[in-house]
Amino acid sequence: MQIKTHPTHALKTRRIIYGLLILVVVSFGVTYFAQENLSNQTIVNYSVVVGLVSMISMLITALMRALMCRCPVCKAWLVKQVKVEIDTDTRKFICKKCNTIWDSKVQLTYGSN
Repeated sequence: MQIKTHPTHALKTRRIIYGLLILVVVSFGVTYFAQENLSNQTIVNYSVVVGLVSMISMLITALMRALMCRCPVCKAWLVKQVKVEIDTDTRKFICKKCNTIWDSKVQLTYGSN
C-alpha cells in the first residue's frame, strides 16, 4: 500500500471549525449587545440558540472529521485507520479500493494541527 497525503481533509476541517467558532463568537456578541443595549429578548433568544447549535455542530464536526475521511480518488467514506503508538503522529485512513493509506495531517492529540 502506498501512503499519500490527503489533499483537503485537514484544510476543510479547519475551515469548518473556524467558521463555526466565528459564528459562536458573533452570536455571543449579538446576545450581549441585544441584552445590554436593546433589551430585546427575542434577539437574545435567537442568538443564544444559534450560538448553542453552532457550538454543538463544531464539536460534532471535530469528532466526525477525526473518525471519518473521504477518499479523494474513489469518494468512498473511510473509517478504518492505521494504528499508531505515538500521540504526535497523524491520523491515517485506509482505502482498500485504491490500495492507498491517506494521511489526513490531523494529529491524534488534542490541540495539535
